[in-house]
Amino acid sequence: MNLLAKKREVSWLLIASFVLLVWGCKEDLGIELPPDVQRTEVRVEEFVLPVTNVYLDSLRTDKLTFINTGTYSDPIIGTVECTGYAEFKYSSGFVPAENTWIRRSGKSDSLTNLQFESLILNLEVEEILSSQFSVNQNLTFWELQDSIFSEGIYLRNRTIPKGNEIGQGVISIANLNPIDFDKDTIVYSFSLSEAYGSYLIEELIDKKISARPLGIAITSVGSNSLISFDLTNDTTELILTMRGQLYDTLNGSFLRDTLVNSTLRFTSSNHFTGINRDRSASPFVGIQDKESRDIDPNYVYFSPMAGIYPKIELDQFVEFSEIEPILIVNRAILSIILDDDLEFGMPIDQIMYYLTQDDENKIKVNWPGILKFPDKFSVLMQSDASFNRQQQLPEFHFYDTLVKSEPVVVGYSGQPTLFWQYFHDNIRDDFDGIKLENRYISQQWIYGFSDLLIKNAEKLPTNRHRIKKDQVKLKIYYTRPRE
Repeated sequence: MNLLAKKREVSWLLIASFVLLVWGCKEDLGIELPPDVQRTEVRVEEFVLPVTNVYLDSLRTDKLTFINTGTYSDPIIGTVECTGYAEFKYSSGFVPAENTWIRRSGKSDSLTNLQFESLILNLEVEEILSSQFSVNQNLTFWELQDSIFSEGIYLRNRTIPKGNEIGQGVISIANLNPIDFDKDTIVYSFSLSEAYGSYLIEELIDKKISARPLGIAITSVGSNSLISFDLTNDTTELILTMRGQLYDTLNGSFLRDTLVNSTLRFTSSNHFTGINRDRSASPFVGIQDKESRDIDPNYVYFSPMAGIYPKIELDQFVEFSEIEPILIVNRAILSIILDDDLEFGMPIDQIMYYLTQDDENKIKVNWPGILKFPDKFSVLMQSDASFNRQQQLPEFHFYDTLVKSEPVVVGYSGQPTLFWQYFHDNIRDDFDGIKLENRYISQQWIYGFSDLLIKNAEKLPTNRHRIKKDQVKLKIYYTRPRE
């Protein structure tokens, strides 16, 4: 795509001079001015922006608060298989030693001959993507043979060798309601093996697990579903219960058998999700990293797990800027209407927009697999607040009801007015695309910006949905000199 635009010098002083002539509003668009100074006019322009799909292979899945497991297949996106990897360490409770002292009623008692009693893993389910209204998912837990490094970058195709199997369990949910599911707190408890629990006791005795974390992997087969586990919730933990013999150290007499607990929790950063993708039976078969492909005349698809993202092309706005070289954007509304049939999937809660360039049908992105905010904030569409003060605030659009009518219209909408003003004012003809500077934030120049890539904000959702191609619209209310 070639967005070569005419070079022009737009004077903010000139723009400001005719803005001062604006005296008031007439209805929602007009301006009331004395007849002899009616030198400006307000217009509105609406664009139906072309949109297509793009595949991104690189996806960072660490530094989040959750992991995913399971397998999901459908005829559009193909098959996605997830394995969750996470490390945990001692958090609180009893710390065993070969001769452990317990203070009881002012007396020192000893707890000896520690034996394994139970090891329970509690996991809170955060999200579920399922092809059915009931889930019967079999989980297998594995010991990790290598460490997860907090300083490392873990992309979706990363794996860690698994060792011994340490437990199995089942997640069963009947009458699944994906719309209201995230409002409930559902915690499942799984019993892990005695051999692994005894190993943890030895690690605690040697104080190794206090200094370095240990890791597990979670794999899943069964229902056609993906499950997300929240690792930061207070209910997500491992409870190691031990039985020991309590002695009175003053007279050496045996008191009783007693149970003690140690709590282990997942670390805040040492976890990620490995994702295997198979598109051999989907319309995206053979697609390469950063390649665009149009598979449907009516829809584009949005599935971060599968690496499928919508991309908005901005040729129409560039052509409009050539025709209207001097203007003030009073208000800009970017709206995206979703398919009202949610059979394909539930909408993603929150999105933002990355600035990209099209190069021989492959987009250029200067953020290597970054899922959260990139180091250079200028690759994101920024909110109006970012242009007015020295804060880095991206433009977030939330899934919501746009029009309360019958049928209800749902989608994303926002008013990044100053972004579109800067876009209009900074088109150059000395390179392909536009040259965009946010002088209030970074002094960074972005070259070759010609498209907007729609991406999920921060988290890696199991949700996915489709967007109506003719419902990606940009509406511009603007003031221009009267001819």
